[in-house]
Amino acid sequence: GEIHAVLRGLRTLDQLRARICTCGEAGRSCDLWGPVLASVSETTTGPELYAAIVASAHDSLGRSTIADSSKLPTQLAMLATLDVDLRVIRLTRDVRSWAAAMRHTGHPPPLRIPRNRAEIADAREALGFRSRRTSFGLYRWWYLRNRALDARLAAVGAPTTAISYEQFATATALPLARVAECLDLSP
Repeated sequence: GEIHAVLRGLRTLDQLRARICTCGEAGRSCDLWGPVLASVSETTTGPELYAAIVASAHDSLGRSTIADSSKLPTQLAMLATLDVDLRVIRLTRDVRSWAAAMRHTGHPPPLRIPRNRAEIADAREALGFRSRRTSFGLYRWWYLRNRALDARLAAVGAPTTAISYEQFATATALPLARVAECLDLSP
Protein backbone atom coordinates (compact mmCIF):
# COMPACT_ATOMS: atom_id res chain seq x y z
CA GLY A 1 0.00 0.00 0.00
CA GLU A 2 2.86 2.41 0.69
CA ILE A 3 4.07 2.00 -2.88
CA HIS A 4 0.66 3.02 -4.20
CA ALA A 5 0.44 5.91 -1.75
CA VAL A 6 3.92 7.10 -2.66
CA LEU A 7 3.21 6.96 -6.39
CA ARG A 8 -0.19 8.68 -6.18
CA GLY A 9 -0.12 12.03 -7.95
CA LEU A 10 3.51 11.84 -9.05
CA ARG A 11 4.47 12.48 -12.64
CA THR A 12 8.26 12.06 -12.59
CA LEU A 13 10.85 9.90 -10.90
CA ASP A 14 12.51 13.05 -9.53
CA GLN A 15 9.28 13.83 -7.66
CA LEU A 16 9.37 10.32 -6.21
CA ARG A 17 13.01 10.69 -5.18
CA ALA A 18 12.17 13.97 -3.41
CA ARG A 19 9.02 12.73 -1.64
CA ILE A 20 9.45 12.29 2.09
CA CYS A 21 9.22 8.70 3.35
CA THR A 22 7.56 7.74 6.63
CA CYS A 23 11.08 7.48 8.10
CA GLY A 24 11.45 11.26 7.60
CA GLU A 25 14.04 11.09 4.80
CA ALA A 26 13.61 11.99 1.16
CA GLY A 27 13.13 8.94 -1.05
CA ARG A 28 16.66 9.17 -2.47
CA SER A 29 18.16 9.20 1.06
CA CYS A 30 15.90 6.60 2.67
CA ASP A 31 17.50 3.26 3.54
CA LEU A 32 14.55 1.42 1.97
CA TRP A 33 13.65 3.60 -1.01
CA GLY A 34 17.12 4.92 -1.93
CA PRO A 35 18.52 1.68 -3.42
CA VAL A 36 15.18 0.85 -5.01
CA LEU A 37 14.80 4.24 -6.70
CA ALA A 38 18.42 4.21 -7.88
CA SER A 39 17.66 1.13 -9.97
CA VAL A 40 14.50 2.44 -11.69
CA SER A 41 14.70 3.97 -15.17
CA GLU A 42 13.76 7.62 -15.74
CA THR A 43 11.33 6.61 -18.49
CA THR A 44 9.38 4.10 -16.41
CA THR A 45 5.90 5.33 -15.47
CA GLY A 46 2.50 4.15 -14.21
CA PRO A 47 1.94 0.42 -13.77
CA GLU A 48 5.43 -0.33 -15.05
CA LEU A 49 6.93 1.91 -12.36
CA TYR A 50 4.92 0.14 -9.67
CA ALA A 51 6.05 -3.26 -10.94
CA ALA A 52 9.66 -2.07 -11.31
CA ILE A 53 9.71 -0.75 -7.74
CA VAL A 54 8.33 -4.02 -6.34
CA ALA A 55 10.80 -6.09 -8.38
CA SER A 56 13.69 -3.82 -7.47
CA ALA A 57 12.80 -3.90 -3.77
CA HIS A 58 12.69 -7.68 -3.95
CA ASP A 59 16.11 -7.85 -5.65
CA SER A 60 18.01 -5.01 -3.98
CA LEU A 61 16.85 -5.67 -0.43
CA GLY A 62 17.51 -9.40 -0.60
CA ARG A 63 14.14 -10.20 0.93
CA SER A 64 12.26 -13.34 0.13
CA THR A 65 8.97 -11.77 1.22
CA ILE A 66 7.46 -8.41 0.39
CA ALA A 67 4.19 -7.35 1.98
CA ASP A 68 2.08 -4.90 0.00
CA SER A 69 -1.10 -3.67 1.64
CA SER A 70 -2.63 -2.27 -1.54
CA LYS A 71 -6.36 -1.88 -1.57
CA LEU A 72 -6.89 -1.64 -5.31
CA PRO A 73 -7.21 -4.52 -7.76
CA THR A 74 -4.86 -2.76 -10.20
CA GLN A 75 -1.93 -3.40 -7.86
CA LEU A 76 -2.94 -7.05 -7.60
CA ALA A 77 -2.87 -7.37 -11.37
CA MET A 78 0.59 -5.77 -11.51
CA LEU A 79 1.94 -8.00 -8.75
CA ALA A 80 0.56 -11.05 -10.56
CA THR A 81 2.75 -10.24 -13.58
CA LEU A 82 5.94 -10.44 -11.51
CA ASP A 83 7.88 -13.62 -10.92
CA VAL A 84 6.90 -13.82 -7.24
CA ASP A 85 5.06 -16.26 -5.02
CA LEU A 86 1.95 -14.11 -4.72
CA ARG A 87 -0.45 -14.77 -1.86
CA VAL A 88 -3.42 -12.62 -0.98
CA ILE A 89 -4.85 -11.81 2.43
CA ARG A 90 -8.28 -10.32 1.77
CA LEU A 91 -9.58 -8.25 4.66
CA THR A 92 -13.29 -7.63 4.14
CA ARG A 93 -15.42 -5.34 6.23
CA ASP A 94 -18.98 -6.41 7.04
CA VAL A 95 -21.46 -4.63 4.77
CA ARG A 96 -23.39 -3.16 7.72
CA SER A 97 -20.26 -1.69 9.28
CA TRP A 98 -19.02 -0.42 5.92
CA ALA A 99 -22.38 1.18 5.05
CA ALA A 100 -22.55 2.84 8.47
CA ALA A 101 -19.06 4.27 7.92
CA MET A 102 -20.05 5.56 4.48
CA ARG A 103 -23.12 7.24 5.94
CA HIS A 104 -21.13 8.66 8.87
CA THR A 105 -18.44 10.21 6.67
CA GLY A 106 -20.97 11.42 4.11
CA HIS A 107 -18.81 10.09 1.29
CA PRO A 108 -20.62 7.80 -1.11
CA PRO A 109 -18.50 5.05 -2.61
CA PRO A 110 -16.82 6.05 -5.85
CA LEU A 111 -18.01 4.71 -9.15
CA ARG A 112 -15.46 3.10 -11.42
CA ILE A 113 -14.16 5.86 -13.66
CA PRO A 114 -16.18 5.58 -16.88
CA ARG A 115 -14.33 5.92 -20.18
CA ASN A 116 -17.20 7.34 -22.27
CA ARG A 117 -20.79 8.63 -22.06
CA ALA A 118 -22.30 5.18 -22.57
CA GLU A 119 -20.33 3.82 -19.58
CA ILE A 120 -21.45 6.78 -17.47
CA ALA A 121 -25.09 5.97 -18.23
CA ASP A 122 -24.51 2.24 -17.64
CA ALA A 123 -22.78 2.87 -14.31
CA ARG A 124 -25.56 5.16 -13.12
CA GLU A 125 -28.22 2.66 -14.06
CA ALA A 126 -26.41 -0.44 -12.75
CA LEU A 127 -25.42 1.04 -9.40
CA GLY A 128 -28.44 3.24 -8.84
CA PHE A 129 -26.67 6.60 -9.05
CA ARG A 130 -29.06 8.35 -6.67
CA SER A 131 -29.61 5.28 -4.52
CA ARG A 132 -25.95 4.87 -3.53
CA ARG A 133 -26.75 6.90 -0.43
CA THR A 134 -29.60 4.63 0.62
CA SER A 135 -28.95 1.47 2.62
CA PHE A 136 -29.90 -0.68 -0.34
CA GLY A 137 -27.75 1.36 -2.72
CA LEU A 138 -24.74 1.05 -0.41
CA TYR A 139 -25.33 -2.68 0.02
CA ARG A 140 -25.61 -3.12 -3.74
CA TRP A 141 -22.38 -1.19 -4.36
CA TRP A 142 -20.53 -3.21 -1.70
CA TYR A 143 -21.87 -6.50 -3.09
CA LEU A 144 -21.06 -5.73 -6.73
CA ARG A 145 -17.54 -4.47 -5.92
CA ASN A 146 -16.80 -7.52 -3.80
CA ARG A 147 -18.06 -9.89 -6.52
CA ALA A 148 -15.89 -8.07 -9.06
CA LEU A 149 -12.90 -8.48 -6.74
CA ASP A 150 -13.73 -12.19 -6.34
CA ALA A 151 -13.57 -12.52 -10.13
CA ARG A 152 -10.22 -10.71 -10.30
CA LEU A 153 -8.78 -12.87 -7.56
CA ALA A 154 -9.95 -16.01 -9.36
CA ALA A 155 -8.39 -14.75 -12.61
CA VAL A 156 -5.05 -14.11 -10.89
CA GLY A 157 -5.13 -17.55 -9.31
CA ALA A 158 -3.11 -16.60 -6.23
CA PRO A 159 -3.90 -18.42 -2.99
CA THR A 160 -6.32 -16.20 -1.09
CA THR A 161 -7.29 -16.14 2.57
CA ALA A 162 -10.39 -14.12 3.39
CA ILE A 163 -10.61 -12.56 6.84
CA SER A 164 -13.39 -10.54 8.43
CA TYR A 165 -12.23 -7.07 9.44
CA GLU A 166 -14.44 -7.21 12.52
CA GLN A 167 -13.02 -10.55 13.64
CA PHE A 168 -9.49 -9.31 13.01
CA ALA A 169 -10.16 -6.24 15.15
CA THR A 170 -11.84 -8.04 18.06
CA ALA A 171 -10.53 -11.61 18.24
CA THR A 172 -7.12 -11.54 16.62
CA ALA A 173 -5.82 -15.04 17.43
CA LEU A 174 -7.79 -16.94 14.78
CA PRO A 175 -7.30 -14.43 11.95
CA LEU A 176 -3.57 -14.19 12.70
CA ALA A 177 -3.29 -17.98 12.65
CA ARG A 178 -5.01 -18.00 9.25
CA VAL A 179 -2.61 -15.32 7.94
CA ALA A 180 0.37 -17.32 9.23
CA GLU A 181 -0.99 -20.46 7.55
CA CYS A 182 -1.47 -18.64 4.23
CA LEU A 183 2.09 -17.32 4.36
CA ASP A 184 3.62 -20.60 5.60
CA LEU A 185 4.77 -18.95 8.82
CA SER A 186 4.80 -20.33 12.33
CA PRO A 187 2.12 -18.63 14.49
